[in-house]
Amino acid sequence: MPKDKHLTGKIFTQRIERNNLTLRTRIKRLARKKVMTLTYCIVFYCSR
Repeated sequence: MPKDKHLTGKIFTQRIERNNLTLRTRIKRLARKKVMTLTYCIVFYCSR
């Protein structure tokens, strides 16, 4: 990686870690929504 493009320091690390946290949070939320939707469908169709 060229020296002028290689960025170091606490500010850049915080930005990267913030992006990682945001991705993890969104993925977990999506997984919970999927589980709840699946549960709702099972309950709905089994009660018919």
